[in-house]
Amino acid sequence: MSWNAVSGIMERAVRRGLGCRETEPVRRLSVDETSFKLCPRSGTVVADPDAGRVLHVAEGRGREALESFYEHMGGERLATVESVSMDM
Repeated sequence: MSWNAVSGIMERAVRRGLGCRETEPVRRLSVDETSFKLCPRSGTVVADPDAGRVLHVAEGRGREALESFYEHMGGERLATVESVSMDM
């Protein structure tokens, strides 16, 4: 298989999984900015530490990387967030 084929399979699987995910309230968020080995790119990971699951991964760092997460969560779910932690 080519890398493009593998990437397409992975993207469809993630999209299908996210579509099945329940939209339960999230009380706490943890945000981590990371860089990928052997690559000059960086990414942002948002997780629910209580449930032990990743909620969002975006390319890049900073405000722009989080905006799509906040839009996806929506105002009603964001209102349930009590705290956000981030290592700096």
